Amino acid sequence: MYVFDTSPLSVLLRNFYPGRFPTLWKNFDALIRENKITSTREVRRELEVRSDADILQWIEGNKMLFPTPTAEETEWVTKIYAVRNFQHNITQQNLLKGGYNADAFVVARAKTISGLVVTQEKASPNSARIPNICEHFHIPCCNFEEFMQQEGWKF
Repeated sequence: MYVFDTSPLSVLLRNFYPGRFPTLWKNFDALIRENKITSTREVRRELEVRSDADILQWIEGNKMLFPTPTAEETEWVTKIYAVRNFQHNITQQNLLKGGYNADAFVVARAKTISGLVVTQEKASPNSARIPNICEHFHIPCCNFEEFMQQEGWKF
């Protein structure tokens, strides 16, 4: 099960137009139908802030990808914020994004469903980026290209 962060969904929705990349979308939609891709309500909120009508329509048509966090996920968010380094940086990111920050929720969802996080973020020493949080909690993580490689997609 893949848990998508805002960044790879933004790349997909803004750069891979369905009319130009029909096979990619056919494959991606198939994984959605098979319940192999998920995300969080917080990712939906981040996407909605800076999206055009086409993206908003896609989000609306794929509501099931963005469930409300469960109690178990919320407990994991608390564990993530309990790590001092993650606390400070996530709070700063939250302020910069206008109050939304899906990072901890994405990681928590992956932890609770034994999923693999898909993000465009890169690890950085002593940072609170998603790959750093995933590494700390032993959660697999990859970027969008690695996700496509895992699925064996070539276009």
